[in-house]
Amino acid sequence: FSAEDGFLYLAAERKLVRFLPENIQTKTTNTSLKFTGYALLNSPIQSIPNKEAIRIHESNPVFSVYFSAFLFSRANHIQYRYRLENTNNSWVDAGNKHFVTFSLLPAGKHRLEVQAYDSN
Repeated sequence: FSAEDGFLYLAAERKLVRFLPENIQTKTTNTSLKFTGYALLNSPIQSIPNKEAIRIHESNPVFSVYFSAFLFSRANHIQYRYRLENTNNSWVDAGNKHFVTFSLLPAGKHRLEVQAYDSN
């Protein structure tokens, strides 16, 4: 319920909670998200060179890309999501998994976007 004085009222387990929405503070943490490597099917993780793109030959139908937010003190709280442009433009929740595996992608250029956030 929203009152004339701007307070919102919510009922919760035998309690009434009252608050002003403008007084809610959000906590943000800047993350330094980096791509850390990639692996082809049945091969060890390889580092990603300092350039924008990697080439995966069509003879490698399965590969993984690894990334990290480098917030080691909060590692258990970091969540990731990703999307692959030109294939699936919807964001996919990866939870706390810091890699994504793709299989049988159509040939062409794809751009992987990854976001990290603190779940607390």
